[in-house]
Amino acid sequence: MDRSKSHSDPGRAATPVGLSHVVLNVRNLEISHKFYTETIGFKQTGEWRAQAHNSRRKMRFYSGNHRGEAHHHDLALVEMPNLPPAPTGWNLDKSP
Repeated sequence: MDRSKSHSDPGRAATPVGLSHVVLNVRNLEISHKFYTETIGFKQTGEWRAQAHNSRRKMRFYSGNHRGEAHHHDLALVEMPNLPPAPTGWNLDKSP
């Protein structure tokens, strides 16, 4: 994490340096994309689109701030709409 950014503007989170290749299954790729790019600060670096002739799901790849060095991705999101439901009482899609 670039600590100079967090000290100069404590109301804004610093863009992560990286996660070292994490893959997360998500129910909704669009909602997750918005969170990881707008809230966390990752940049999308690639995308895999499901095609009729194979069973691979939609995936997007993201990278943190590597101080100008190119990294294909630190984080991959895989859309899996049929994941088990969230625990009772959790509601991440809407404000309380």
